[in-house]
Amino acid sequence: MFDWASDRCNDEDIPDLPARAYRDADGNVHLIAPHYRAIPFVGATLDTVKRECKVVLDSHHNPDPAAFDDREWLASVYTLDGRNVVGFVEDEYWGSTHPGQCPSGDFNRCWYSTITTADSTDGGNSFTHATPPGHFFAQIPARYVPDSGRRGIAVPSTIVRNPADGYYYLALQVNDSSGRYPGVLLRTRTPDKPGS
Repeated sequence: MFDWASDRCNDEDIPDLPARAYRDADGNVHLIAPHYRAIPFVGATLDTVKRECKVVLDSHHNPDPAAFDDREWLASVYTLDGRNVVGFVEDEYWGSTHPGQCPSGDFNRCWYSTITTADSTDGGNSFTHATPPGHFFAQIPARYVPDSGRRGIAVPSTIVRNPADGYYYLALQVNDSSGRYPGVLLRTRTPDKPGS
């Protein structure tokens, strides 16, 4: 489906998380296999989607770890009507790329991940988020600390709805050296309202 040598839009166009798909209000399938620049595949079916070299959510490379706005992977999407799309974003803070945020200079000692949200009102042709940190959704119970290792909450799953209880569920991976938090399961009745 994706041959990096011939299909990439740029050299950093590297699918890096599990692919997620949805159908928009016009019947088009949008497949997102994210990197920190979200570039979708779009087509009539999953078998016919093609790479569109249009970024629908870009990263902002914000040096403030409390802004939750560094490298942004549009990792999970959900829509009820094909026009309004809720996105859950894996925001990775790369301290080693920001002066003064990683004394060791070691990428793996200065990596911190949180989950933020982004929304589309045009069927997924573009996503925006609230002014940081207003788009914040979830994190481990510790903030970014330079040189503390790979820590955070990451890789939002596909969002599923349980018709028996009316809740939407989202699973998250936890990176925490203590081992106390192997994963997290979140639920809500309103996925379009963070914090619900």
